[in-house]
Formats: sequence, C-alpha cells, structure tokens
Amino acid sequence: MSKPAVVASIPVPGPASSPVPQDRVLVLGNRQKDRPLSLPILRRITLDLLEAMGLGAELGFHFVSAREMARVNWQFLGHEGSTDVITFDHGSNPDHLHGECFICVADAWPRRRNSGPPGLARWCATSSTESSTCGVTTTWNRSPGAS
Repeated sequence: MSKPAVVASIPVPGPASSPVPQDRVLVLGNRQKDRPLSLPILRRITLDLLEAMGLGAELGFHFVSAREMARVNWQFLGHEGSTDVITFDHGSNPDHLHGECFICVADAWPRRRNSGPPGLARWCATSSTESSTCGVTTTWNRSPGAS
C-alpha cells in the first residue's frame, strides 16, 4: 500500500490595506521520491512571492514522479512521456491566481541552473498574464525540440 501524499494547506490572510483578495490557500503534495523536498520552505517562498506581488491565490503544487507526470501529460495534453512542469489555470485573474502546477522533480532538477526561474516561482509570476488553451498552460518541455 502506498503512503498518502504529504499535503500542507494553510489559508494566509493578506495585509489589511491590500486591494487584492485577502486569502491565500496553498496545497503542496509530494508524491515523488527522487529528491527530498522541504514543503514548509517551499510554502514560505511561495507565500512571500505572492505577498510581494500583491496577489491572492488558491494554488496546488504537486511534486510527482516521471511516471505520474507522463500520465498527466498524456491524459490532459495528449503528449507522450514526462516533462518538467505542467500548469492548469482554473480561472485566474490579475489579482487572484487559481490553479495547479505539476512538477516532475526528476525532470526539473537537472534544468534548475540553466533554464530560468524554478517552475514554482515562474508559474506564480506568469500564470496571471499568460494565455492558456482550454485552461492548460505548459511550461518548459523536457527536450528543446519538443512541443
């Protein structure tokens, strides 16, 4: 029997004078064993980024194995194989992010130094302005020629 995913969900109120929604809800799940992760540190980084950007949020971050990422990639995008990051926008607007981010740590880790900001921070910073098709935004394919 597999272990249940580690999930941390904390509503965090924004500053009283903030014009954006005052709620920030993060769900962080680690369903991979390739690299150890500190969910409390990742949560703090994400909350600090959202605060600095003045954004409310309802976000889920799922750190998954290559096998699970390949399943998500096929099920939702019709692409074979794993990739490092897939994001789903569930109705974000300029003041409030609402979505999910699947991160394959085995694929994302080797790219961390030469591919720009990490998927978690990049998605938070761009998902409110990127356009998406059918509510799905993909970022950073595993190989340079892949789509």
